[in-house]
Order: sequence, then structure tokens, then C-alpha cells
Amino acid sequence: MTGLFSARRSGCRNAVFYVLALLPPLYILYLITRYGIDVPFWDQWEFVLLLKKFKTGALSFPDLWAQHNEHRILFPKLIMLVLAAATGWDIRYEFYANFFLAGLTFVFLNLLSRKEAGGRCAPWFSVVSAFLVFSPVQVENWTWGWQIQIFLGVLGAVVAVWSVSRWPAQWKGLIVAMGAALLASYSFNNGLLTWPVVGILLLAQGQWKMRHIGLWAAAFIISVFLYYHGYQKPELHPSLLYPLNHPYDYIRYVFAYLGSPLAFSKREHAIVIGILLTCILCIASVQVWRSGREGFQRLLPWLALALYSILSAAVTGIGRLGFGVDQAMSGRYTTISTPFAVSVFVVAAYWIGDYLDLRKRLPGKLMAVVCFVSILFVFSYASSFSRSLKKFARTSAGMQKAKLCLEDPGSAEDACLKILYPDTAIVRERAKMLMDMGILKWSRTPVPLSGKEGAQAP
Repeated sequence: MTGLFSARRSGCRNAVFYVLALLPPLYILYLITRYGIDVPFWDQWEFVLLLKKFKTGALSFPDLWAQHNEHRILFPKLIMLVLAAATGWDIRYEFYANFFLAGLTFVFLNLLSRKEAGGRCAPWFSVVSAFLVFSPVQVENWTWGWQIQIFLGVLGAVVAVWSVSRWPAQWKGLIVAMGAALLASYSFNNGLLTWPVVGILLLAQGQWKMRHIGLWAAAFIISVFLYYHGYQKPELHPSLLYPLNHPYDYIRYVFAYLGSPLAFSKREHAIVIGILLTCILCIASVQVWRSGREGFQRLLPWLALALYSILSAAVTGIGRLGFGVDQAMSGRYTTISTPFAVSVFVVAAYWIGDYLDLRKRLPGKLMAVVCFVSILFVFSYASSFSRSLKKFARTSAGMQKAKLCLEDPGSAEDACLKILYPDTAIVRERAKMLMDMGILKWSRTPVPLSGKEGAQAP
């Protein structure tokens, strides 16, 4: 009977955790529904030309393959075109598509946790990962359908790591991972990093044969060649050599990038959080490695995901540091750095569990450090959560104001149209183009204004 009651208590406790894990996605769904505005924003005005070709039957593969900034967003373009055809380009459906992709990422992270975390993080893992994956600090990505490219890129990287861990030394694991890597590569530029990250994981796992690794390397080379064939550096982007002359700023950029999921819009705070997370990852990894090879092998997929975020921060810093260190705090990047924060939690939890297995209890000093760091992260996340909610309201109010201006774009003030795109002539021209095509009708019932007027561009 004692065992029965114990099992029931354990089941109830797990159920509570799983209910808690549902709260973040449900809240994000509420925020998207409340604050999402059906109006094109920034890069989406460039997408209007693609929509016109699609509408007139003139769309070709080179149009889909064409470079956008430094990205080849083949798969995002296809998805957005399908959604546009099905909904009359009601952009709110792109928000829900982003939410769905984040949900898939959350599912695969949990599948990976069940297999590779030794059960030490469950069911806490579901709660922590839910609060990170469905964090409102990604406000730009939740309310801008164009950002489907980032969610696809991260999903591809997570699925690739999960696949080679789920089916080690098996062809199906490699083939699924290759498909996921292709999805990541042709969704967002840093998706190409999936290839070397998973390649390192294949070598570290020690179970894959040379023919598997050779095929992976060949696919990587072909993907990179196709990606950069005919590639042109965007004219307005900073020099790639800028970090060489500003190494200190570059380091700050990388750590701010990594710390941003827990320190939204606070640069110095994000740098400190990024450094702290990196130190925890390194110390915990070394300690697990010293305690035994089997435990370290379990952590390899999580170290691979952490490496994916670290390399993304490093590569983005090379291309964007010229815009300033603050650019690392852009909410769009938090989706990419989230796997890093999740991985740090898993590795730290595994190390602590390993320590408790050996010594039954933590030393007083270590317990104090764990408590202090945990409280710091919780308060930092809560502060970021609050600030991001205010940005939801501000952005929504500004977008609604701009949407009302588009009811008569010819006579609308430039200041109003610049909320949507810097070149107001393009906004006027393509708004008329959309109306002529009948793809987007501005007579839809406007959403009531909420919060202060004026939006901040991502």
C-alpha cells in the first residue's frame, strides 16, 4: 500500500509539472491572438513581388532560390506562399505557423531529454524548456510572420541532433538528419552550422562508420557550394573584418547574444548572464566527463545544441558587429540562443544528479551557489518577461496605427508608413499592388488599440 500511495503521489506531482509546462505556450497563443496585426512589415513588402508572380503564374524556381540579404530562404518562401494562397495572405496565420514550429521544437527537445538526459531532468525539463521556448522575449518572432525562417532553422538543427541520437549508426538516423540539416540551411543562413555541429557529434559518438561520416561530409560540401554559388554580400552590411579591429566588442556581442533569452533589452546584464551560462556549461561538462565516459556520452547531443547556438553567436557577430553590440539583443536572435540556455540547464542538472548519486548531498557552499544562480536566473527571466509584454503592446499599437494609414496609402503621412518600411514610396506602390491583386483587403475590422502608440522596428 505504501508503494501504491507513493506511486500516486509521484503521478500527481508529474501531472502538475506537465500542466505547468502547458502554461507558457497557451499564454503565447493568447498574446499572438491579442496583439498580432494583419499587416505587412519590413521584408514582407519585398515579398509582395513574389506574391504577384505567384498570382500571375510567372513564379519560377530562381525566384524562390534568390538570395534575400545573406539568406536563401527557399523553404520559408514556399510555406508563406502556401499560406498566402490558402488565406488571402492573412498574415496572422504566419504567426500561428511560427507557434506551431516552436511547438515541434519543444516536442523534439523533450524526446531528446527522455533518451539522453538519463531521466534526471524530467519532468522539470518540460517546464523549464517550455518557459524558454515559448518565452515572450521573442516578441519580434511571435508577431512577425516573416520570422518563420528562424523557427524553421532552429527546428531543423534540433531534429538533426535528435535523429542521430535516436538512431545511432543507422542509415535512417543519418537520412532524417540530412533532411533536417537541408531544411535548416535553406531557411536561415546560420542553419548551415547544423552540418559541422552534427558532424562533430557523429565523430564524438564513436558509433558511426566512415561511410556514414563521408556521406555527411559530402552532403555538407555540396550544400555549402550550392548556397554560396552566385552569392553576393549585401551592400549595406558592415565589413566582415570589423571584429578584427574591435575584438573586445566582438566578445561582448557573443556573450550578449547568448544571454539574451534571460536578459531581454539589458545589454550589460545579458553579457553577464551569457558569461555565467558559459561558465556553468564548461564546469559541469568537465565534472561529468571526469566522473565517467557513459554520463558524458549522454550529454553529447546537448553539447552539440549548445555549440550550435555558440557558433551562431560567433558567426552573427562577424557579420553584424558593425551595427553595434546592442544589435546582439535583437529579440529575433533569442530563438536561436534558446537551445544554449536549455542545454546549460540539462548539463548542470545532470552534473548535480551525478554528484548526488555519489555523495547523497551537496556541500553547503555548492548548495548556496546553486540557489543563488537559480534565483538570479528566475528574477532575470521575470524581469525580461515583464519588459517584453510592454513591447507586445507598443508594437501592436503602432502596427494598428500603420494599418489604418494603409486604408488610404496615397494620402497617408510618411511618418505613419515608415512604421512598416523605411521607403514609403515602396509601401504606397506595393499596397496598391496588393489591392489590385485582391490578395489583401484593408477593410478588415481593425483590432482596438492597446498600449501606447508607436512601434519599435525589430
